[in-house]
Amino acid sequence: MNDDSTSDRHGETCSDLYDREPSQCGDNDDDDFTASEQCCTCGGGTPCRSDDSTTDAYGETCSSRYDSNPGYCDHSSYYDDDDFTASEQCCACGGGLRPTSSPTATLAPSVNCICNRTLLVTMYTDDRYYDSNYWALTMGDASVNCVDGSASGGTYPNYYSDPATLYTQEITICEDVTYTIDIECCGNGGYFYLELDGTRFREVNSWSNEPYEFTSLATTFFLKGSLAFDGMSYETALANEAVFVAAIAWMCGVKEAAVSVTIS
Repeated sequence: MNDDSTSDRHGETCSDLYDREPSQCGDNDDDDFTASEQCCTCGGGTPCRSDDSTTDAYGETCSSRYDSNPGYCDHSSYYDDDDFTASEQCCACGGGLRPTSSPTATLAPSVNCICNRTLLVTMYTDDRYYDSNYWALTMGDASVNCVDGSASGGTYPNYYSDPATLYTQEITICEDVTYTIDIECCGNGGYFYLELDGTRFREVNSWSNEPYEFTSLATTFFLKGSLAFDGMSYETALANEAVFVAAIAWMCGVKEAAVSVTIS
């Protein structure tokens, strides 16, 4: 959704000018107006997804009529019906679906809440439909002292001017907490993946809008067993501990930092 709380140096807001003339993005910024931060067409604004669950009186959804022709919003009373209201459902008309949470200040962890894992969210937007790349991470029930891991990203890129771009965001997550990530991605190209402390555990290369649940154990591996070597002394094994670590990391497909070896 556009932020029309301020206007550019010519008195124009995002909705007044930039929605219909995206080529003007960045040309008229002033002290209290930045098009790239405030206007959806310029890559800013509040992330929004139109609610296409119902259609108007003529069978059209927000995406099929209003998002590309916002002029219909001014005459929505002719098109609204019992289960469709453009002003509530369509981003172009001031409605739509938006994230209900955003990143907050980090709270100090307590002994009952360990928050030391780093989640990397990555989206490569080769999809030229700017409103179809979006994600929102929701943190499940947790202690009040846990770091709030809720966050969101999108919509990107700007259909008119942005090249295909790799977007990344790091989020601190906690042990023994379930997280849910809602993803809309890659309907016409691009990819999306999640990494925990450098280990990838979820990747999407085609259209997806299904929620995915995970915990801090998403990339934890446990390997039990013993190895015996003829002709190798205990001292020699200790001196070559790094070789064992590298071999196990290679077999499990993880980084060496995630492997520990005990030689006895």
